[in-house]
Amino acid sequence: MAWRDNLQKASFRGVPFKVFGADTSVGRRSVLHEYPFRDEPYVEDLGQAADEFNVEGFVVQSVVNGWDYFRERNALIDALRKEGPGTLIHPFFGTLTVALKSPARVSERIDNDGGVACFAMLFVQAGKNQFPGQSPNPISAVDGAADTALAAGLKNFASSYRVSGFPDPVAARAQADVSVMFGMMKRSLGSIQGAQTSLLSQAYAGINTSVAGLGTSALSPTLLGTTIAGGFTNFLNVSGAAVNGALVQGGINSSLNLSSMQIPGSLGRYSVAAALKMCSFGQSTGTVSRFGGLLTPISPTTPQAIQQIVNRTAIVNLARNTALMTAARIAVRVQHGSYNGAVSLMKQVSNQFDGQLITLGGVVQS
Repeated sequence: MAWRDNLQKASFRGVPFKVFGADTSVGRRSVLHEYPFRDEPYVEDLGQAADEFNVEGFVVQSVVNGWDYFRERNALIDALRKEGPGTLIHPFFGTLTVALKSPARVSERIDNDGGVACFAMLFVQAGKNQFPGQSPNPISAVDGAADTALAAGLKNFASSYRVSGFPDPVAARAQADVSVMFGMMKRSLGSIQGAQTSLLSQAYAGINTSVAGLGTSALSPTLLGTTIAGGFTNFLNVSGAAVNGALVQGGINSSLNLSSMQIPGSLGRYSVAAALKMCSFGQSTGTVSRFGGLLTPISPTTPQAIQQIVNRTAIVNLARNTALMTAARIAVRVQHGSYNGAVSLMKQVSNQFDGQLITLGGVVQS
């Protein structure tokens, strides 16, 4: 098939016309940046440029129109004057949605070359009237995901943890496990270099209050779950990710106000590392750090012991997941001095996410 066989009959808004020729402009939108005392320029790519179609069209007298082209000329002029985008049948590119970029020029003659109206038309690709999408707020996105994960974690904990109907040692074991968690939390918080002494003192006092109340909270899945999760607000407070938030016995303080302010780089990185240390809570002797977290093994020899193992797994999983969500909340607020620093911290948290999927529930039992 020859190329002429592929040509389409030109029209705009359904009004036909003939074509002398056409040229098209395609490419990218670029901005050239040239800096003083620097020989090499930089070209910034701002996206694809709108395609432009320069069409040289005409309508001519013929037998078909009774040797009078005025009606066809006027119909095309009316089409060009209409508001908004329209459909252009381009002889080379087919059906396009376009708008007239600038007024079309119509030329006619009264000499021997008369009997024809020539149109110089510049069309531009017309898209949807859509504002640029707003960039998502990374802090809000992370906080929203962390809130969802925390709610799911508390729900899972409440469905697994049981002490009702079991002998007192079942609750006592849970109380002891959570005490170990809080002890590890104190040591992890103490590793945050640059933390304010007053904030650390408040955190330690809050932890002591929660440990003192474990005899009561260990009897309730809901109360113990919020006590465990609430303990991690201390990392937010000490790092500066939260304002006026405090650990209260039995749960997360409803007055916790997460800040959108950036955390100084060094303090933020140490705070993230401290929160991530809690992800090793409940692991085996070989992997437990100097911050503690080792739990006394349980042999699954009785129904009571089996429930203790179920409860321990629920406690460890909730603590690890909340630690990870807390680290993510802090990390997204850290003010980085370099791109490499930001990437390094991101990898530190994301690698822990991957590890969490592997170690979740990996508690030493016997």
